[in-house]
Amino acid sequence: MAIVVVIVVLVSYALLRAPPTSVKTGAAAPNFSFTDPQGTSQSLSSFIGKPIVLWWVATWCSSCVAGTQIFSQQYYSQYHAAGVTVLEIESYNDLGEPGPSIGTMASQNGYTGQAGWILGEGSSHGTQLYNPNSDLEYYYVISPQGNIVTQGTPLSGAFGSALSAAEGSE
Repeated sequence: MAIVVVIVVLVSYALLRAPPTSVKTGAAAPNFSFTDPQGTSQSLSSFIGKPIVLWWVATWCSSCVAGTQIFSQQYYSQYHAAGVTVLEIESYNDLGEPGPSIGTMASQNGYTGQAGWILGEGSSHGTQLYNPNSDLEYYYVISPQGNIVTQGTPLSGAFGSALSAAEGSE
């Protein structure tokens, strides 16, 4: 019985809480920087011009790990064929928990440097903007014009609808 109550509380929390206040659907996506696994600084603005799925993860999170594996095996080819760039970004400092680097976690689960699938370690500023609630997994679909089309959690349960939203944003 106690497990059922905990599940109901967690589901209610996820459904009823407000989305992050820094970034709103319909608004321009604020720029932020991240570091790719090679140590190069990248910015969101350099990817504007194509539809983007911005995917915030924690590398120690089992659903994030499973999501990376599922994306690799079942969805990458669809996203790539549609011209959608996926930015899989580790939340700053892995949300304060020990875990592998984003590069290690992703490569252990099917990432091999595929075109259009970019990994990164999020900056403190970027994480505060896009993941202020410290969700283990949170995503945004960004139009080629740089506007937030939709957002939610978790992406691992919404790969199909996120792809549809990205395709519809062109």
